[in-house]
Amino acid sequence: MPRTVRAGIVGAALGALCLLGACGSDPASGAGTGAAAAEPQGSASGSPGTAPAACGLVSTDELAAILEKAQPDEKAIMVTTTERAVGAESSVCSVTWGGDRSTGREFQINVISADTLPLVVETPQRSAIPGIGDAAYLGQEGNFYAQVGDWAVHVVNVQITDEVSTQILAAAAQGLAGS
Repeated sequence: MPRTVRAGIVGAALGALCLLGACGSDPASGAGTGAAAAEPQGSASGSPGTAPAACGLVSTDELAAILEKAQPDEKAIMVTTTERAVGAESSVCSVTWGGDRSTGREFQINVISADTLPLVVETPQRSAIPGIGDAAYLGQEGNFYAQVGDWAVHVVNVQITDEVSTQILAAAAQGLAGS
């Protein structure tokens, strides 16, 4: 199967995670219950062969600080997170945030096996981002990726600026390196 077809299949599979319920909150889980839940759910370290918890990579306070700096007109930004394990080799952190001017904005931080990174980010489709993890890339349509050892972090749908997405990616990659 050609690499571009495989990349499309893997990209579609990652997108399907959201459609199949890997996005959004799960009220029964108790995860992401407000700004008071400053510590992310789950463990960032994971176990051998098990993906580190994506929400454990960056605290809600750190995410709020990045978002507040990027959106100075927004006051009192609150961030909540919801962790979902998606098999042993990936985890998804749905981040919901808002301030006094808007609420309900969402993006995702995902952890995937670094082995899948070449299938997701084809060379012609990416731009290198220096200084983050072992390697970092801006893929197509606002997808940001960083490899750290055996794992990769994927930040998607921040919808502010590439600079803000890159800051969140750098913080998540740093958390992944420390796990």
